[in-house]
Amino acid sequence: MTTTYYRDRWITCTPDALRIRGYYFPWGTKTIPYTAIRSVRRVEMGVLTGQGRIWGSGHPRYWAGLDPRRMTKSTALVLDVGRYWD
Repeated sequence: MTTTYYRDRWITCTPDALRIRGYYFPWGTKTIPYTAIRSVRRVEMGVLTGQGRIWGSGHPRYWAGLDPRRMTKSTALVLDVGRYWD
């Protein structure tokens, strides 16, 4: 059994990696090893800056996984993994 430090419907934090459900269409999971994360930045979201989308991003450099409740949130975390999203 794998230890889980945090889990909600879309995010799971294991001892080795962050797993993002709904990252790939239509249901694929993205696994990001913690060693690949260079930095984390907290950003405020607004209607024109990500809050109005439930999947994806309006910026070609950033990607946001599926989150049907994003419209109710005001803050996002941006992970720098040293390359554009894949």
